[in-house]
Amino acid sequence: MKFRRRRRYNRSPIPAQLFIIVVPIALLLFAFSYFKSSPETAAEKTVSSFYQHEQNNDFASSWELFHPQMKTIFTKSDYIRYRNHIFVDQLGAKTFDYSVGEAKVLSNWKMTEQAESLSEVYEVPVTQKYKSTFGNFTHQQNIYVVKNEGEWRILWSYD
Repeated sequence: MKFRRRRRYNRSPIPAQLFIIVVPIALLLFAFSYFKSSPETAAEKTVSSFYQHEQNNDFASSWELFHPQMKTIFTKSDYIRYRNHIFVDQLGAKTFDYSVGEAKVLSNWKMTEQAESLSEVYEVPVTQKYKSTFGNFTHQQNIYVVKNEGEWRILWSYD
C-alpha cells in the first residue's frame, strides 16, 4: 500500500495574523464614521425631523424644534392653528413630499435685523411639493439650524 503525498496548495500571501488585525480596525473605523455625525449631517437630520412632523400634521412636535427666537414669533397654539389653517384648510393640501439639501455653515447670521447674531448657523435648503385643491405646487425655502443649549434648533429668516 502506497501513500500518496497530498499536495499543498499555495496559501494566501496575506498572513492570517494581518487579517485578524486589519478587519477589526476597518470595522471600528467604519462604525465610528457611521455613528459620528458631522454638524452638517446633524443639521440636515434636524430639518428632516421637523418636516416629518409637519408631514404628519404634528405641528406641536415641529414647534418644539424651534429655536427660542422662533418661539417668540409663534406661541405653540398659534403655530398649530396657523399651519393647519394655511396648508390644510386653505390650500387643501393634506400632505406633501419634501427633500432636504446639503447644509452649509454660515457665520454671524441673524434671523431679523434686530435679532441677536448667531455663529455657526447651518443653512439647509428644503423643497416641498404639494398636491392641493389649487393644483400641484413647489415651495423652496432655506431653513437655518443652530445648536442651542446642546440641541439643534430650527430658525426661519425674516430679514
